[in-house]
Amino acid sequence: MKRRNYKERIIALCLILIFATVFGCKPAAKKSKEVSKAVLDENLKAVARFEQALQKSPDDKAIKENLITAYVKTGSYYHQKRMYEQALSYYNRALSLNPERTQILRYTGRAQFESGKQDEATNTFKKLDQLNPYEFDGHFYLGQIYSARGELDLAIDEFNKALVQSPADMETNKSLLLVYKKKGDTGKVAELKKKIEEIKNNTYLPYRGHYDKAGREWREQFINNPKDYRALYNFAASQFDKLKSYVNKQPSELSIGDMRTIRSSMSGINAYVNLTKDILEERPYYNIMKAYKKSLSKLVEKRIHMLRAEYARKGEPVPKELTEMPSCSESGLLKKLMGGAGGGEAEGGAEGGAEMSSGGGEEE
Repeated sequence: MKRRNYKERIIALCLILIFATVFGCKPAAKKSKEVSKAVLDENLKAVARFEQALQKSPDDKAIKENLITAYVKTGSYYHQKRMYEQALSYYNRALSLNPERTQILRYTGRAQFESGKQDEATNTFKKLDQLNPYEFDGHFYLGQIYSARGELDLAIDEFNKALVQSPADMETNKSLLLVYKKKGDTGKVAELKKKIEEIKNNTYLPYRGHYDKAGREWREQFINNPKDYRALYNFAASQFDKLKSYVNKQPSELSIGDMRTIRSSMSGINAYVNLTKDILEERPYYNIMKAYKKSLSKLVEKRIHMLRAEYARKGEPVPKELTEMPSCSESGLLKKLMGGAGGGEAEGGAEGGAEMSSGGGEEE
């Protein structure tokens, strides 16, 4: 009897699993479609509502902005579904209300490019570039179009302009590499291969002269001219290069002197990130330095914790370099760098071991 009950339970369990497998996934898929359709329905209702409102009050700027937003949202929905004609229809309606809105031009150009309308995309991205030469997309997609047409010099020019805005963008660097391969420029091909490998390994920093002088010279140059952000970048880059050799070491290989150097070098990187976050011209370099600062901080913090654990395991007192982690504003280097260039703590403040380890003595 017990054996029979056991078999019946197994059969019942199998039937439940089969039912769940066959029928269980269908409601989920249907629900997903319903959610997507609901989003479209809401967008279309918003379009109808604001179109009627604008007819009644054609000079109402708020209604006009709301209608532009509804058009763009509806266009984006169709764009994601690769329904390009519908997407472009709504993007064009938005452009009819504001033909110089760079966001709409960017979306329109992408949809034109993806749907094979290369001539239209070219005109859209050229207009985008005229309105805002700092737009990455305009240069990137024009580079792709010119490359496909075999207009290689034009492609190189556009890709290089895109890289000014985003030097470490992998797709742009790869696209530029392909163009130089087509031209047979082996020197540029080798140069870009090296750069791409550095980007993959998180060791690439745009060169702006940091190998031309010692770190201390760049630091002094910035202190003498607090608006010379290139000098500050070069100082931070020199500190980044110094840190690379330390973060690859095992914690057991790091001395207390090494920790002082690490903390001091992080100060220079924090200084650049803090002082250039609102400087438009520095934005491409700031973005890279900020990302590398974050990854370096995690590596440094991990080593600090491991060193603390090692001292604890030995029953020895933990050196102050591993326990007293001053905030960035307490760093002698940061105080000197920030004097005359605006004060305040470096971005992120004292979030953890690596962020707080940015103090310490001055380093070249």
